[in-house]
Amino acid sequence: MQDVISFTYDGIPFSQLDITRSQRQEGLKTTVEYTVGTLRATCICTEYPQFHAKEWVTWYENTGEENTGIVREIRDCDIPLSLPQTQRPASRACLPEEGIRVFHPTGSLEIQEEFYCKKPDFLFEGDERTYATSGGRSSQAQAPFFDVNAGQQGVLLAVGWTGQWACTFLGTAQGVRCKAGLPYASFYLKPGEKVRTASILLLRYHEGPTAGHNALRRLMKERFSLVGSAGRDAQGPLCASFWGGLSSEQMCRRLRHIGENDLGFDYLWIDAGWYGDSPHVCLNEFDSHWQQYTGDWRVNPYHHPDGLREVSALIRENGMGFLLWMEPERVRATAPIVREHPEYFVSNEKNPGHLLLNLGKPAAWDYLFQTISGFVEDLHLGFFRQDFNFDPLDYWLKADEPNRSGLTEIFYIMGLYRLWDSLLERFPHLMIDNCASGGRRIDIETLRRSVPLWRSDYQCPANFDPETSQMHTMSFNWWIPYSSAGMGRIANDTYRMRSCYGTGLSCAYWFSAEDQDELDGETLSWIRRMNREYKRARPYFSCDFYPLTQQSFDDGSWCAWQFDRPEGSDGILMVFKRPNSTGVTSRFTLGGIDPGAQYRFENADTGEETIVSGAQLAQKGWWETIEDTRVSRLYFYSRVR
Repeated sequence: MQDVISFTYDGIPFSQLDITRSQRQEGLKTTVEYTVGTLRATCICTEYPQFHAKEWVTWYENTGEENTGIVREIRDCDIPLSLPQTQRPASRACLPEEGIRVFHPTGSLEIQEEFYCKKPDFLFEGDERTYATSGGRSSQAQAPFFDVNAGQQGVLLAVGWTGQWACTFLGTAQGVRCKAGLPYASFYLKPGEKVRTASILLLRYHEGPTAGHNALRRLMKERFSLVGSAGRDAQGPLCASFWGGLSSEQMCRRLRHIGENDLGFDYLWIDAGWYGDSPHVCLNEFDSHWQQYTGDWRVNPYHHPDGLREVSALIRENGMGFLLWMEPERVRATAPIVREHPEYFVSNEKNPGHLLLNLGKPAAWDYLFQTISGFVEDLHLGFFRQDFNFDPLDYWLKADEPNRSGLTEIFYIMGLYRLWDSLLERFPHLMIDNCASGGRRIDIETLRRSVPLWRSDYQCPANFDPETSQMHTMSFNWWIPYSSAGMGRIANDTYRMRSCYGTGLSCAYWFSAEDQDELDGETLSWIRRMNREYKRARPYFSCDFYPLTQQSFDDGSWCAWQFDRPEGSDGILMVFKRPNSTGVTSRFTLGGIDPGAQYRFENADTGEETIVSGAQLAQKGWWETIEDTRVSRLYFYSRVR
């Protein structure tokens, strides 16, 4: 195996080091050990030949009895990507249609353009582009996914690190050189210390970007995700969500209403506001009072005198699972645990009211593991929802020892992975929801262990525009197979609800204290019907994805997508005519269609069925006519046997 990493040791570049190198092969796994002095770097590479992909991660260990030298400029990825290079055009206004381009999606910043590629960067010989996240959350300023494209062929690259990372692409005569790693890492290791850095996933494609991105989705679904694994949920959850500031009495009234009307929800999602010892009634998420008690994980005795146990029992009685929100890493300085164990925390004078629970410290880690485990056992949780609403980078850097830059972050992220791995091992049924102010910690390492059920905080207001949710469906699904949204509190709006469909969905009709305990019969009938429709469509959202329109934020445009399940020769087609569209008819070219087959399309609104030949779909496309505006169409299709 060629070398895929590099680093400097005591100032000497990797290529000039006197390194002892050994390699062993076990099936599709290759392990390469590099030894220099008492430092051992072990790179473990796994091949996924079905997907033309490979993944590797590197561990650094001190095998001696003295400190190692300084390890610096760690490149978890330092490789050439062989792609056809194009000569730089004479005028930048005349860029060639063919050429190497880097598609680099934005991160999650509570904006419309999340996981969205505004435009690619061209990469000619001598050009250099560097991308990085911000603040220490892996998909904040920049998502850790890249498409290095040269027309029909290209390379998809993902950085697996849930902290601060950077990735540089350099244009060469032969294509591209890629270097990725942790920008602040420069340290020596003490005797016995062993740390890991970022993992790298690389997938090559030769049949166009759509085929490449669908291969990436299938790889992550089949080899990474816990969804559908033994003992765990086969699909993402359909949730009714409650604000944690509701009293247990209010929650039980609403739960009985849901159960009596057989609405088909899988989970009850209890969000923030259920903890602390304040008698203050926190009516909704916009009352900042709930944030003053993060880190005080006592169930509030004023609003939940029995510690939410009655609510938990009623959830089970209604045949539902329990999803509970926590934000354990951000801790208010007034929380009781801070007085009891100040050594667990890292402070930052720029943000004096908030502390960071240091997951790199064994005692702090054990406190959190036992706390979460207690809730899972006592309240019979099926989903643990871990939020993270501030930037940890400054805290990490402040806590680093001299000549040990980056190690606080590294030990912290290793602690986070160990926390989730240990919870999943202890509770074989448990699922973890990864939320960090929306989707700010989405990377291949968190996707191994969790599902992003709240991919963007853009959807926090109850009246957010559904067109942005449509765009998030287009952008997130281009890169990952599982991501979910909430549809807010507005019922009887089919266009809105379908705009928010995904591998999971949360509905907040009874969310806060201002919302009604009970809904009228017409509304309940609509909820029951739409939940049934959603659960029928849900399995397709993790299958092959075909965006059928350009990503546009224009309310005068149409939006359409298709999810196709090749193994079942079936799928769904969804079309949205937006509020200001003046067109009446649009044509869409479907993907994954066999021209020699016949397909049955069922209109989800009318039940009407249409038989269409694959040849007709391939030659003429699918034509949709909609007279009114702000209208959605959902079709279930299957191959006629």
